[in-house]
Amino acid sequence: RACARALCVCVCVCVHAYARLSAPSGWIRQTGFQFDGAGGFNTFGGAPFNGLFTVPQSGWYYIAANHHISQGSGFMRALVGIQLTLTPNNGLHSAQGNPLTEMSPAVAGIARLRKGQTLSNHFYSGSDKSWSFATHGFSVAEVGDYHPLPSFHAFRWGANINAAGWYTVTGYNTNRYTWTYDQQTGAFNNGRGIFLAPVDGIYWVGGNVEVSNAAGRYFRLVVSLNGANSIQGGLHSVTGPPTTNIYTLSVSGSLYMKKGDTANLAIYSNTDLSWRMNRAQFAMHFLEYTRASLGFNVDQVANVRVSKLGWTTPGAWRVFPNNGLYVNGTGLNLANGVYTVPYDGIYLVALNIRCDGANAGYFRVKVAINGSNTKEYGMTVSKTGATHGSFYTLNLVNAIYLSAKSTLQPVGWSQSDTNWYFQQESGWNAVYLASRNEVQAVHAKIARNVTMNNGGSKRLGGWTTMNNVEPFMGDRTFDERTGLFTALVAGNYFCSFNIRVDGISTGKVAVQFRVNGGQPAALHAYEGLPAPTPTSLSINTLSASGIVRLKRFQKLSVWVSFVDDKSFRVVDESSMSIVFVGGSYPERCPLTGVSIIQQPTGGRVAAGGSFNFSIIAEANGPIAYQWYFNGQVIAKANSMWYNITKVTTTNQGWYRCDASSGTDTVRGFGVYLTVYNPFPTFKPATYQTAVFENVAKGRSIARVIATAQKPNKQLQAVSYKIMSGNDNSFAINAKTGVITRWNKNIDYERMNAYSLVVRATNTAVKMAYTDTRVNVTVLDLNDNRPVFVPRTQSVNINENVPIFSQVTTLTTTDRDSTKANTAVAYNITGGNGRGFFGITGGNRLITVKPLDRDWSRKNPAVINVWVVAYNPQLGGATSSSKITINIFDANDNSPVFTMPVYYLNVSEAARQNQWLIRTRATDKDFGSNGTVTFSFIGGNTGSVFRIDATTGVIRLAQTLDYDNGPKTYQLTVQGRDGGTPSHATSVVVNVMVENQNDNIPLFTVPVYYGSTTENLPAGQSIVTVLATDKDSYNFTYSVSNTNFTISTAGVITTARPLDREAGTPFVFNVQAVDILPDITQQHTGTAMVSVDIVDVNDNTPMFTQKSYGFTVPETLPIGALVGTVTATDPDDTSFGQVTYSVSSSLAPVYIQPLTGIIETTAALNYQTQKSISFSVTATDGGGLQSTSTVIITVQNVNLHAPVFGNVTYSALVPENVINGTAIKTVQATDIDQPTGLTYSILHGGDGFFTINPTTGVVSTSNLLDYETQPAYELVIGCNDNGTPPMMNITFLYVQLIDVNDNTPVFMPPRDSIGIGTLAPAGTIVYYAMATDADSGTNAQLTYLITSQPANLFNISATNGTVTLNQAANSIAATGVMFTVIASDSAISPRSSRLSVTANIRPSVGEQPQFVLDTFKVFVAEDIAMGTNILSALAYTPQISASGDIGYSLAANPNFGIDVTTGAIYTVATLDREANPQYNLMVTATIGEGLSTFRSTVPAVITVVDANDNAPVFGNGSMMARVSELDPAGTPIYQVLATDADTGTNAIIRYSIVTGGDGVFQIDPFLGTDEPARIEFIEHLNRLAYTCIFQCSQVGCW
Repeated sequence: RACARALCVCVCVCVHAYARLSAPSGWIRQTGFQFDGAGGFNTFGGAPFNGLFTVPQSGWYYIAANHHISQGSGFMRALVGIQLTLTPNNGLHSAQGNPLTEMSPAVAGIARLRKGQTLSNHFYSGSDKSWSFATHGFSVAEVGDYHPLPSFHAFRWGANINAAGWYTVTGYNTNRYTWTYDQQTGAFNNGRGIFLAPVDGIYWVGGNVEVSNAAGRYFRLVVSLNGANSIQGGLHSVTGPPTTNIYTLSVSGSLYMKKGDTANLAIYSNTDLSWRMNRAQFAMHFLEYTRASLGFNVDQVANVRVSKLGWTTPGAWRVFPNNGLYVNGTGLNLANGVYTVPYDGIYLVALNIRCDGANAGYFRVKVAINGSNTKEYGMTVSKTGATHGSFYTLNLVNAIYLSAKSTLQPVGWSQSDTNWYFQQESGWNAVYLASRNEVQAVHAKIARNVTMNNGGSKRLGGWTTMNNVEPFMGDRTFDERTGLFTALVAGNYFCSFNIRVDGISTGKVAVQFRVNGGQPAALHAYEGLPAPTPTSLSINTLSASGIVRLKRFQKLSVWVSFVDDKSFRVVDESSMSIVFVGGSYPERCPLTGVSIIQQPTGGRVAAGGSFNFSIIAEANGPIAYQWYFNGQVIAKANSMWYNITKVTTTNQGWYRCDASSGTDTVRGFGVYLTVYNPFPTFKPATYQTAVFENVAKGRSIARVIATAQKPNKQLQAVSYKIMSGNDNSFAINAKTGVITRWNKNIDYERMNAYSLVVRATNTAVKMAYTDTRVNVTVLDLNDNRPVFVPRTQSVNINENVPIFSQVTTLTTTDRDSTKANTAVAYNITGGNGRGFFGITGGNRLITVKPLDRDWSRKNPAVINVWVVAYNPQLGGATSSSKITINIFDANDNSPVFTMPVYYLNVSEAARQNQWLIRTRATDKDFGSNGTVTFSFIGGNTGSVFRIDATTGVIRLAQTLDYDNGPKTYQLTVQGRDGGTPSHATSVVVNVMVENQNDNIPLFTVPVYYGSTTENLPAGQSIVTVLATDKDSYNFTYSVSNTNFTISTAGVITTARPLDREAGTPFVFNVQAVDILPDITQQHTGTAMVSVDIVDVNDNTPMFTQKSYGFTVPETLPIGALVGTVTATDPDDTSFGQVTYSVSSSLAPVYIQPLTGIIETTAALNYQTQKSISFSVTATDGGGLQSTSTVIITVQNVNLHAPVFGNVTYSALVPENVINGTAIKTVQATDIDQPTGLTYSILHGGDGFFTINPTTGVVSTSNLLDYETQPAYELVIGCNDNGTPPMMNITFLYVQLIDVNDNTPVFMPPRDSIGIGTLAPAGTIVYYAMATDADSGTNAQLTYLITSQPANLFNISATNGTVTLNQAANSIAATGVMFTVIASDSAISPRSSRLSVTANIRPSVGEQPQFVLDTFKVFVAEDIAMGTNILSALAYTPQISASGDIGYSLAANPNFGIDVTTGAIYTVATLDREANPQYNLMVTATIGEGLSTFRSTVPAVITVVDANDNAPVFGNGSMMARVSELDPAGTPIYQVLATDADTGTNAIIRYSIVTGGDGVFQIDPFLGTDEPARIEFIEHLNRLAYTCIFQCSQVGCW
């Protein structure tokens, strides 16, 4: 951005001749320079021929040197030295080894220089003693004042590295020639080599490292951000397998850094373990504070493999690690790398794309503008594969003007390699430099390839410009045809070119900027001899960039020079840009001529009248003029001071006579002209001021004063504006120049100095402005509190440390600067209630008495001590810090048991592993020191007990036996802690064993059996039980069944009479319980008792119903089942067995004795006996009986269904009959039911028909339409209403008779055609087509033309083809309208009209003319291949016939054209369903070579449907389920078929082909998209049916 400011110093010089050197190897200084453009700008003194540039004022300088050396070998080094140095220890350098006979070492970068220092170019030859200087360029431009903002320039001597991987460059040196950094900022650490950004902003970065003994694969140099030392972030350079062991890696560009970000120079070796860094330089310069949307720095997210040729987008991008986008980084899409430009202005664009695996062909990368990934616009650089190895970086830097909303995107291109990578370290950035109003710029590309031959030099012309800035009214700064750029102002221009050459086979090619077509400017690039493989170097991009100073109206252009190669090309993606970046006008501009034209007639002006006049002036700079009249300046004229900035300009005015009568005589009318300098002048040239950081808002801190002259030498008003260096902390009064503190607070700690660029602009001449710099020094105040570092601490300490031990050191920082402002003392203000801690030695926190952790239940014990830091001398704000002190435990306590002795009683019945007691011990220590472990150390005889070492729980390890084992135990338990050394304590546990009732009663047998007869009185003895117990206790007995009791002796008796039918046998439990005072100690024994009950006949058989009723049809056969009666008897054996008998022998029935099944023994007749009644007897085995009544009802049966007179019926019906018209009568008869039949329409008719339920007369119920549906199929049913009801069906087929009720319709109803004037009589000019929805003769159409003038057209009555009756050129009118009538052939015909407008199109020159502007035709889709469908004729004015015209058709697989007649015919089968319309382009051609003429017209072919598609079911098979209880007519499924045709061709009829047995029916007609419903109409008598359904077109039925 600094380049956009006033660059007050610039020199551009170049060597103009070759010089053969025969000198010893070593260093030599280059002399013999001359200035570009025949001299002019050596304003700083010193002769150019000695090659010395003397620094005119301290500051930062952009340096560029381009060299070309020939006839050399061995190792060469180029250097821009400082203060006549002949070693590359200062300045900027490059190295190149083992070259071809041509090499081009280049040097570029920035350096900080003192006033009076010198710059010079030096060259070093390692071994070659005979080599030549060729053309050299040297450019120096000041890019920043010497001010206290963060910048540095440092040098580092060499070192042997001898390791692979990353190496951070450290240990920089300073000397009397270069400055490392400004001591006031302290931003650069020499030893560590790290720059710490003190403010947010944009920084220019430069670095170079010379590598030697490099035999490995490749090296990488990177400016690392925030210590990354990796491929992510920063700027980098990659070199592949070297052709020599020495070369220089360089990086440069701009980076955005936040305050606190760091940057360092790092170099990487891939595999080389033995290499040397000869020397290194690192420089950074603060350019500008950040503003919204200034730009971005990004790198690629990951490697992107490319497996295709041509253009490829690298992939996703990301912000440099730990480094965000600029503030509000608007416009960058990280996903695809597209950057949308936010403002009009100049942008500095840098791109570094690293290719990997690039082994073939050549590659190029570009920054595409506005989405163009081709050769249109953009900035391109290319490199050849397999030359420098598979690793290399393509670097591109350019400054161009871009308008808002333009887009930039990096893309890459491969010629032939399909297996390469965009590497992850690829990166790019864009920085906003200047607004549109501050610049003059051009960006252009070669419009088409330029062939170079015959040697020599050639200026590149034939450019296409893009996004140029022309800031001066009507001026044209760049001539696209000649390639000449004209400088409209004198000053510095950032220039760059990327010229891609192709086909280099021999010699060398140079590309240069030249001033006024003379010697090359300081910027150039060379391409040397190609490698043995021509493809290696035959394609490449020659690039150069830097600053060139131009005088006003000097011209700059790009030239290509070539020596040996006679034929190569400059490719059309070559580009160049020239951007004005600062400077000033010359002080005086000579006036070369002036004239006044358009004087008033006769020298007089009538009263109230006026006249116009104008001036033509020629000048080489700004002039001013005023009109005068009779020797006096007149205000009545349209006169003003005006700045003429063109070589030739015309400015107009007018004069008015204000007199009420008479005239004004115009004598001595003319113009005053003054040559003057309109640029304001500051006195002094720069300003210095200082303010305290707490200065109030609105307080004046400085005033700048600039003066500017009017053409009459009087003072002209100027306006002031802060252009840069401001972060909204300052404002300036535009009129007075007073600078005040503004919105943002000034903070010494945030920014201790400002360098404001203030611009004074001439209010009358807006282009006249001058910049000055106001350096503001900020003075420090004690406005910052000390800040603890870190803000909080956590310290660990043992409780047994000695007294006065140090706990921690207290450290604070204070953003203030002076010693008094940063003095600090400390006090403990809280958390020290136990008095453990104190402060000594100023900042040491120590213990002041013995520590004790045991007061806390936690380890460590935590104490939060609060310490306050304050300024002991000045007071002011304080800050506090919490110091968390963790006091860790020491083993200073022994375990203590909770009881002195333990007593325990244990039952001999205790289970093994039973929990007995827990011994507890505590230890005040913590962790392992306080963890107690338990063990037995005595008394555990026989290991009967065990103890848990962790919990102290004692459990029973073996069972106890009171009778056979010990009665007591005395255990000794020890508790030991885990400290070192450990402490132990013991305790005694006394154990007493108790006797227990541990035997249960046992019965003599597990099950006892007994029996008794039912119904006996209570007290019957059943069985006696007996139980015993080893513990000799008495027992009590009990039973679980209340029907029985048991005595103390174990005798079981009945408690009541028993009923066998209530349940047999009885099974229950008997228990024996020993008698003890403590019921919890009692034991129970159990046995089972089973009692069998003997049966007696005490129950009578019982029927399930008092009476039974059955209904049977009269058709029931003899022996058929009528029904079943059932009786039951709960008694056992024969007492419970039942037999059946019928009481009456007259009943025609028989009953089976054992089952109760009743059967018929004779035929039944409803007419003679409607019911039968009889009794049935049930008898058990003991002779007990019961009876029940049975009634059989005989049912009449309906045996016959109705029968129709015909199986099917048909009817012919005109489509226009009225509602209610009877169309057919259907009749049926029934033997069972001769009367009472009912008719109904079961299916079909779609609501258009009804039937009389009694008479069977079918009538219409809605208006019919033959065109909608030409036929119907009705399913008619007849029901006899019998029991059960019976039905039969018949079919009525109704065929409609067409009536002429549709009018022909044209497609479209209106149309227009264009007819060429050359069309002869008989030419077909139109196809009129109408359709009629009727059928037969009602749809046969005839055509007739009416309303046409002079009988111009004729029409075919049958097909509507319209032809010319006379030649088109005999028709005078340009627009003719005629009407076509289409009529059908019905008895009462219908017709419609079509209006057609015919426009007569005149012929143009010798160009063929078609007879129509557009050809249209309708064809059926089933038309045969090879059929002519259209004749597209064309004529020319010179040829009366069309025989010499050739016809062609744009490629189409379905149609062809006769090349001589223009007849279009089909070459393939048409399919309307695939493509209903074709849009063809027909071309007529006449002549050949340069005398070839063509015309092209469209031909629209519409395909009409034919019935060529059969309907198709959606599913090939279907399954449906139905219940046998569903009534007839129930829908069970829907099927749908589709037809790809249209209209009536798509109407579908459904039918059943096979299966169904007359049980099912389907809707016959359903149109085109409605599913058909399937129903059943008869009773279902099978488990499954298989039906085959058919769909067919109505047109086929």
